Amino acid sequence: MASVSMVPSSGLKNTSGTSVGVDKLPEEMSDMRIREDKEVEATVINGNGTETGHIIVTTINGKNGQPKQTVSYMAERVVDHGSFGIVFQAKCLETGETVAIKKVLQDKRYKNRELQTMHLLDHPNVISLKHCFFSTTEKDELYLNLVLEYVPETVHRVIRHYNKVNQRMPLIFVKLYMYQICRALAYIHGSIGVCHRDIKPQNLLVNPHTHQLKICDFGSAKVLVKGEPNISYICSRYYRAPELIFGATEYTTAIDIWSAGCVLAELLLGQPLFPGESGVDQLVQIIKVLGTPTREEIKCMNPNYTEFKFSQIKAHPWHKIFHKRMPPEAVDLVSRLLQYSPNLRCTALEALVHPFFDELRDHNTRLPNGRFLPPLFNFKPHDLKGVPLETVARLIPEHARKQCAFLGFFQKIDTSIPVDNVQALAASVAGSGTVPPRYVRPEANAYPVAQDGDGELPVIDFARLLDLRFSYEESAKLHYACTDEAFMHNVGHHRWYLQLLNHQVPKEVIEQMKADTMQFFKLPLEEKKAFAQAPGGLQGYGQAFVVSEEQKLDWAGMFFVITRPVHLREMRFWPTRPPTFRDTLSCYSAELKRVASTLMELIAKALGIAPLRLLDIFHDMPQGVRINYYPPCPEADQVLGLSPHTDGGGGLTLLLQINDVQGLQIKNKGKWFPVRPLPGALVVNIGDVLELVKKGCEEEYKMMSYRAFLKMFYGRKLDGRREEANAQIYELLQKPFGLTSKKHMSLDTRNNCKDVSGTKREG
Repeated sequence: MASVSMVPSSGLKNTSGTSVGVDKLPEEMSDMRIREDKEVEATVINGNGTETGHIIVTTINGKNGQPKQTVSYMAERVVDHGSFGIVFQAKCLETGETVAIKKVLQDKRYKNRELQTMHLLDHPNVISLKHCFFSTTEKDELYLNLVLEYVPETVHRVIRHYNKVNQRMPLIFVKLYMYQICRALAYIHGSIGVCHRDIKPQNLLVNPHTHQLKICDFGSAKVLVKGEPNISYICSRYYRAPELIFGATEYTTAIDIWSAGCVLAELLLGQPLFPGESGVDQLVQIIKVLGTPTREEIKCMNPNYTEFKFSQIKAHPWHKIFHKRMPPEAVDLVSRLLQYSPNLRCTALEALVHPFFDELRDHNTRLPNGRFLPPLFNFKPHDLKGVPLETVARLIPEHARKQCAFLGFFQKIDTSIPVDNVQALAASVAGSGTVPPRYVRPEANAYPVAQDGDGELPVIDFARLLDLRFSYEESAKLHYACTDEAFMHNVGHHRWYLQLLNHQVPKEVIEQMKADTMQFFKLPLEEKKAFAQAPGGLQGYGQAFVVSEEQKLDWAGMFFVITRPVHLREMRFWPTRPPTFRDTLSCYSAELKRVASTLMELIAKALGIAPLRLLDIFHDMPQGVRINYYPPCPEADQVLGLSPHTDGGGGLTLLLQINDVQGLQIKNKGKWFPVRPLPGALVVNIGDVLELVKKGCEEEYKMMSYRAFLKMFYGRKLDGRREEANAQIYELLQKPFGLTSKKHMSLDTRNNCKDVSGTKREG
């Protein structure tokens, strides 16, 4: 039990402050009652403490068996006030510490959501709760008192300061503040599952000396549950997402992303980007910049909105809104945050790895006064749960990893155990006829392999799908190939797999990709090492990740780079030999991106799904190319070129086999089925993600780690050598956490070196 009393330090008579009627409390709190918490129960004598000069005396229960403590606070000045309470700066008389005390009028029937949320929060970029207590007035009004850490400035006042002196905010501060906003949002959205619902400069606190930023005011914050309606009249007007203006009640944390985009634009411009004078005018201001939303965009914001009477206004180019010397990375990030469709807005985590923040990752970057930057990379394990290693490696620069809270995790990354290069190893063991034990895989023959012809894949003609004369018939075949019915009628029919003919990738592009890849792997090892993977990274030339001395190894080398969007490319990993390789990679990735996008739209139509629902989610996803090299092996029937795996827990997979070398197998009902692609055909794995969307589980889909792979297999028989390349579109995590449905995990894919390399050295 904590007891509280109020004593006016000046000896003046006590007065009760202005009360706020409980009828103004949010209606969405109507089903919540205040829990009985012995640690925060309190009574107050003589006044509600909203006046400066009052001394608040409270007794706090000790933690971990410690005795109760009496703490006294003097209210020094009012910092802020609103409809539901007041915030003032106070000083602890026992320790001299300055704190902020937020007093919020309560209704005894209701539980306070802000208090519950604050108990969950623990992050360097979120205001911290020291302790709390309830107090009452002589009118029997109940107030919740949140004792918070005190941060003297707000981003709002910092912007005003630069406006008064007619200066632009230094770009380093814009980057620093925005990065910390995104980091805080990534935490509350991902780790806690909370939507703030009132991101604005006034709720962003800044330490003027260290420039550390903290999000405050969680009075509107809420855990958003799918299917449960929320009020749409939320968030301050200038920063209100368009779906809220359109009256959406089932929105997502993307409303915070929109608000963050508005804040970034204001930091760059020195004034609000959308200064609407009313709710309607707010939409007008948005349309002036983004243009009139399409019907599809409006449906994405609020499917129940039926009024579409808007004047058609073209979007204003983003680069014309900002100063001509504004870095293009800054403009690009704004455009990614401020999208009509919530699904198209990048997540907070995706924003953190944007090139706009690369300067902050530079070990030599300092504040204008020469001081060090505040801590930016002290992530905790739960912050990055489910995040691919490639993203983690980009998110946390190498110089910061040793100070990371989960050092052991990065030790596994940075101390990836080196193993012999497989290409060099193949030459060294050619005479002995045996491979090292770590490459021997007993499970290579653990399951029977079906006979040829046991499970032919359905064949779909891509050109006929695009031809109005044949599209209906071919779409019916595509629909059947995507359904459980086709799978159940044929034991050899591989669920979600089909062959795609006439995919329209130019032959010259494929041949050039093949030639450049072969030339690259013919280079001496030392030349290939110039493009080697960095510690903790996946891009570049190297191998699959090795974390222990006991780990079994694949008989393969690997090359992987991100190719799209262009701003994510790290050109240091792109080979300069052969000279055409870089251009070939770029062209090849563009062609496969086109095929993947078109095929996704056609699959959606065949399944009766609105194409925009899928295209929005897959829009502008990162894309990459991975090449696996499988050298000859004297014991090919005992090793694996690529361990059994599933393609990222869902997504779209395209496999293109260039010649007659066989090796790909699909596991189905305890048996491995060889895949025998038709000449020039794409083998397509639609992925379990489409099953989730088809069944209407779109939110479940969004919570997955999405990857769409486009693979190219080829090999040749020349002097006993076998070569196979695997190029794939690799989609990085769209949402912080991944869900994998176990019922789909039986669909494995492997490359058995028994088939790829052959059992005879001479081919």
